[in-house]
Amino acid sequence: MIACAQSNAPLTGGPKDTTAPRIDSAKTNPLNGALNFSGTEMVLAFDEYITLNKPIDNIIITPQPNTPPIYRSKNKKVFIEFKEDLLENTTYTLNINGAIQDFTEKNDSVFQYVFSTGDFIDSLSLHGHIVNGFTNLPSEGLLVGLYPPKDTISYDSIIYKTKPTYIAQTDASGHFNFNYLKGGSYDIFAINDKNRNLIADENEEIAFLPSGRVYAGDSVEIDMKSFLTADNECELKEVYFNYPGSITFSGSCPLENFKVRSDIDLVPEDSGSEDSLIFWLAKSPTSGMKFILDNNGEVDTLKPFYEGVPDKIEMGKMQLTNNLNKGMLLPGENLKITASEPINPIEGAYYFLDVDSNEVVIEYEIIEPRTITFKTLNTTASIFHLDSGAVKSYYGNYSDADINLSFENNDSSYFGNLKVNMDTVFTQSVIVQLMNSSKEIITQVPYANTLYFNDLIPGDYSLVLIIDENNDGEWTTGSISEKREPEQQIYSVKPMTVKSKWDKEIDWYLKANPVEE
Repeated sequence: MIACAQSNAPLTGGPKDTTAPRIDSAKTNPLNGALNFSGTEMVLAFDEYITLNKPIDNIIITPQPNTPPIYRSKNKKVFIEFKEDLLENTTYTLNINGAIQDFTEKNDSVFQYVFSTGDFIDSLSLHGHIVNGFTNLPSEGLLVGLYPPKDTISYDSIIYKTKPTYIAQTDASGHFNFNYLKGGSYDIFAINDKNRNLIADENEEIAFLPSGRVYAGDSVEIDMKSFLTADNECELKEVYFNYPGSITFSGSCPLENFKVRSDIDLVPEDSGSEDSLIFWLAKSPTSGMKFILDNNGEVDTLKPFYEGVPDKIEMGKMQLTNNLNKGMLLPGENLKITASEPINPIEGAYYFLDVDSNEVVIEYEIIEPRTITFKTLNTTASIFHLDSGAVKSYYGNYSDADINLSFENNDSSYFGNLKVNMDTVFTQSVIVQLMNSSKEIITQVPYANTLYFNDLIPGDYSLVLIIDENNDGEWTTGSISEKREPEQQIYSVKPMTVKSKWDKEIDWYLKANPVEE
C-alpha cells in the first residue's frame, strides 16, 4: 500500500532530555562501594555522552590528595588519574556537583562515589553549621576541612600552612556534612577558599572551633562563626582611577595618616568611610600622571588601575540630582544640587521665586566638590530655576537641560520617634546600634531596658546588639591565635517602621528574638 506522508505531523525529535547522566556499572572501575582498590586511575562510565564542567572546582575528593588528579573525558567516560599512590586502608569519597553534564542538554550529575583501599568502608560522620560572625546569616560556600593533629605546627598556622585531609562545603543554609570518616580526632577549620588552593589566604573568611578538636562519629552538631581577621598592619589595599577623574584609595584600616599628592592638583571628597580616600583631579587626566603616597614618612609612587575609560573620549552631558523627597526638604536642610563630577561655579542664570512669583535672592556655596548648596533655609523661596549649561564640570561636561523645581521645607514635626522596651539583663557590656534600611549606622548607645531614638527620618529601621566582651566600644572580630570567636551580635528580625509625626513603641523580647509590634 502506498500513501502520502501526513504534513500536519511535525518532527519533534521526541521529548526533551531532562535526566542527568547515570553511572554504567558494567564499564566503571572501581565500582561504587568497592574494597581493596589498588590502582591510580578511575574510570567512571555513563549511559550517555558527557562533557566535563570545571572538574577541579566541582569534584571534591577526600582525603584530599597532595597533588590534584588529572581529569579528562572521552565519549561516555570520565578518567581520573591520580598523580600519587593512594593511602592504604583508607576510604575515599568523590563529591561530584555539576562537574559531569550530558552533551546536549547540559543536565548536571550530583552524586557521591565511595571506594576503599582497605577491607572495609569507613562509616563515621560529622556535621555542623556555620554563620557569619558579623551578620549572623548562614555562611554559604565555605570549604570546611578536617586536619589530623600535628604537633610540629602551631594551631593558628594550620590553615595557612597545611591542606585538610577531609573536606566538605557549606550549603545555602550554612550546613556541612562529613561522611565515611576514619576514626580519630581532628582539628576543624573553614575557609572561603576563593582561589581554590585549600589554604587560607589574606582577605579570605575563616572559621574555627574554640573548644578544640572534634571526634569522628560525634553526633553533636558543630557550630562555628566565620569572620575576616583583623590586619595587624595598616596598609593600602587598592588604588584605582574611575573615569572621568576620581582616584580612590582603599586601605585595611582608617587612612587618617595617609597623605596623597600628585603632579595634578587633587580635590578631596568625603568617602563616607574611614578606610578609603577619594580625590578628584582638578583638570582632565593625563596618561603620565603620578600619585605619591606618604604613610607616616614612608613614601611610595603609585600608578592606579584604570576603570570605565571609553575608547573615544568626547565631551558630553553631566547628570544632576537634588535632595528633594516628593518636593519636600528635611527640616533644617538647604536645597542641594549634586553632579556626577566635580563642578565649577555657576556660569549661567539661576533664580528663586516665592509663592507669589517674587524673586528671592539666594546665595550658594560649593563645599563638597560635586554639590552646590543654596542657602534656602529660613527664606520664602519655593521655586527654583537653573539654565541648561549653567553647571560645568572640571572636565568640560555640562548639564544640557533647564531645571525647574518647586519645593518647601518640612517642619520639625515631620520626624518620628522610636521607643524600644527590652526584657533582658546582661552581665557584660552591650552596645546597641540603630541602622536604617541601607544598613547605615544612625546612632550607637549603651544598652538599657528602655531605649529612646528621637527625630528619626520616616522609614524602616533595625537594631543590633553587640556583646562587647573587651569593652572597647565596637564590634571585634575573631582571632585563631587567641582562640576567640567574633563578638556576638543579635539582630532584630522584623523592620521597625517609623512614620512621620508618630511615636512608635515596640517590645523586643530576646528569648524568642522577634520584634513585637
